[in-house]
Amino acid sequence: MIAIGLAACAGTAPADAPKVAEAGLVDSGTRVEATIQTALSSRTGKVGDTVRAVTSRDVSDGLGGVAIPAGSDVMLSVARLAHATTPQHPDGAIALVVHSVTVNGNARALAADIQPVPHHLEWRGETSGTPPAPVPNAYRDVIVSAGTPIVFTLAKSMHVTAR
Repeated sequence: MIAIGLAACAGTAPADAPKVAEAGLVDSGTRVEATIQTALSSRTGKVGDTVRAVTSRDVSDGLGGVAIPAGSDVMLSVARLAHATTPQHPDGAIALVVHSVTVNGNARALAADIQPVPHHLEWRGETSGTPPAPVPNAYRDVIVSAGTPIVFTLAKSMHVTAR
């Protein structure tokens, strides 16, 4: 019987076994709030541009310790950016991709799903603050201001430590 018990212990854990909390391990599905630091416009920006954000709050590991402190740099890039030009695209388009978070000077790659990015539109050529009368098919630039909050969710667990 002892041999059978040891053989059973040597196997791998079943796929539905509960996860064990670990210091520095941030689970997939963890929500991260950040604030855009780099303003972005469809007039001057392009796909591939780098966008910087900082985390707005501490992100905890499975034991409740701080894994990613508030103020950590988050690097993103522009995946899609288009001004609004037609009734079929009245809001333009913006999509960002999260690439990394920097903790203790070390950039850590991450996979994340980002929620839609809050933005506003400005009529092309608007300078006085008063928009011109709407013109069919006129350009309206997509603007993401510095200070805009964003939220992303980790698609994969990541191991970091703030200490």
